[in-house]
Amino acid sequence: MVPLGWAFCAAGHEVRVASQPALVEAIRSTGLTAVAVGEDVDFLSARARDRVQPVDQLPPPGSVPDYRRMWRNTTTRITDLADAMAPDLTDFCRAWRPDLVVWDWMTFGGPIAARLTGVPSARFLYGPDLLTRLGRAAEEADPGGRDRWLSDLYGRFGAEPGGAGAEWGGTALLDTCPPSAQLPGVDGLRMRYIPYNGPAEAPRWTVEPPRRPRVCVTMGLLTRNLRNQDSVLLPELLRELSGADAEVVVAGTPAQRAELTDLPANARFAELVPLHALLGGCSAIVHQGGAGTAMSAAYYGVPQVVAAAIADQPFNAERFAHTGAVVPVPAVAGSEGAVRAAVDEVLTKPQYPAAARALRDEVMAQPSPAAAVEALREAVR
Repeated sequence: MVPLGWAFCAAGHEVRVASQPALVEAIRSTGLTAVAVGEDVDFLSARARDRVQPVDQLPPPGSVPDYRRMWRNTTTRITDLADAMAPDLTDFCRAWRPDLVVWDWMTFGGPIAARLTGVPSARFLYGPDLLTRLGRAAEEADPGGRDRWLSDLYGRFGAEPGGAGAEWGGTALLDTCPPSAQLPGVDGLRMRYIPYNGPAEAPRWTVEPPRRPRVCVTMGLLTRNLRNQDSVLLPELLRELSGADAEVVVAGTPAQRAELTDLPANARFAELVPLHALLGGCSAIVHQGGAGTAMSAAYYGVPQVVAAAIADQPFNAERFAHTGAVVPVPAVAGSEGAVRAAVDEVLTKPQYPAAARALRDEVMAQPSPAAAVEALREAVR
């Protein structure tokens, strides 16, 4: 959403980024103006509480998700966020009087405040539309259940989701996901995805041509914190890739570096180096299936090996696999060799780089953030 905010500013508009107090510093670091609203919601702790079953009773990581269970958990988190943010956000909107509210797909405080203040709003997608997939699963189990939940959510604050065509209560949809990876039936205004990873410094070696194929490895923190007993983790991945004829670059945090007691001879650790500084020189990336990572790799035309375990990761892996640029692999500990075999495949078979280049072309064909600003102006006029 940061490039979109910059585009609005560059076009002469005023922008405020409203979110939980804990995110104010992250927003300020983008150069945009932050507004703290409501109270903090610790999503990670809440997500951990959702996992009430012992690990050995959970579906294996990377298996077909239980979308109905995900619907229940996700709507609970959406309600938590709305309860924490919507009243204060509504007060801010009444005072500042915006002409448009742009909201990410889980932050329903945005469209609720927009409804209560008579302002148009745009739902923002930064990857495949998981919520619509979950809503479809909910409808299969309980026809009308999705709309009842939506009415109940808005009704908590004295608002209504809106009439026909107001998907999820918004006035417009702004979608940055490449059409070939998006869920069928999702249709909205288009915008090119622009990777943004926060302030950082790029080491000189990131612009030097690698002597061997460079493979980026990044697994994020969510998998480690929530499924660490039975998921493929960073040390296992590096052991698998230690014999590969490649330069392995591990993108991670200081905490992750501390857990790696020894790096293989063919690996280096890129501490807090942004993906947008790494991926341009990479021949492949191995990651957990987060939407931001998958979209960034698509932007740079890099073939992907995805070991998805939890949350939206299997869904993202499934959608991006349709492009031919992504190879999903089992994410279960003990599936030794799967990642190495997939990396060898994408490095040696030409159809994967070709598909990744085609996906990049698709990304670059989308309207720029500047064009999206003008499209939003027309849509909400």
